[in-house]
Order: sequence, then structure tokens, then C-alpha cells
Amino acid sequence: MANTAMARYEILLLAVPEIAADDASTVESQLHSAITAQKGDVLSFERWGKYRLAYQIQKNDYGVYFLARFILPQADLGLALEDIHRLFRVKYRDLIMRYIITELPTEKSLEYRRPESLEETPRREASEAGSLRRDRDDRRPAVAAEQSVPVVEEAAKVEEDVVDVEDQEEAGE
Repeated sequence: MANTAMARYEILLLAVPEIAADDASTVESQLHSAITAQKGDVLSFERWGKYRLAYQIQKNDYGVYFLARFILPQADLGLALEDIHRLFRVKYRDLIMRYIITELPTEKSLEYRRPESLEETPRREASEAGSLRRDRDDRRPAVAAEQSVPVVEEAAKVEEDVVDVEDQEEAGE
């Protein structure tokens, strides 16, 4: 393996939101087998987590992402990638909704920053959500009161004028 040139790849998998841990480990082991069969090596396989999709895919609003990084010898690259495509198009078509394979530059670092998943996002307690809502509501009347002072004064003047007109009409009748 040291004599042949190696190419680095990553595959981003979008699985159905109901994927079980057993199914995920089976997908990981099958991918590992397909890569090692072509004299490659899996660098990492990570579960990113559950995310809301921008649009429905196979009637799903959510999906679970996995990122796998691996190296393959460039000699039989086409055959190796076709095996991986076949694995996800045929064998795991019910579990994997979408996938994309990307070649990574060998001179760049493999570091990345993964976005926070729905499973990691802290959930607010109902009391916290209510207090945030009250804080917002408390701010609105203060701003509205500052802006509405001239309107209230104008309304009072109009009301005085109406009363004066009514008094004049009563006195004149």
C-alpha cells in the first residue's frame, strides 16, 4: 500500500430518521468491508445526528447524517467507488435516503466543524419559554407606551373638544 498513490474521500450519508443503532453499525461494517476489499482504509465513521431537512425526502422531514472518511488506492478507484455506490443504491436503499462521495485534497487537514444536531440542541423548559415570552411582552408595552404618549395626548384633546361641542350644543338648545 505504501508504493501506490492513495486518494482521500469522504461520504456523507443521509439516513432515515428511524435508523436503529444496529442498522447504523451494519452500514458502517459493510462500508468498511467494501473499502478494505479494495485495499483501502477507513479513517473515520461518525454519526452527526438528526437534522431537519430543507425539503421532504421520501416523505421524511428529518434525517440522520453520518460522515465517513477513507483512503483508496488510485489504481482500482473506479471499481471501489462503484462497489460503494452499489452498496447504497441497492442494498441499503431503504435506510440511506441520499449520499454524496467527495474527493478530499491530500494536502489539506481533515478537520471540520460539524453543525449542532437537533439531539444536541438544549431544549428550554416550559417555564423558561414562558419567562422569555413574558420578557418579550414586557418590552413591547414599554416601547408602545413611549411611542403612544403623543397619540394619547391627542386623543384626550379630541375628547375635550367633543365634550366642549356637546356642552355648547346642550347650552344652545
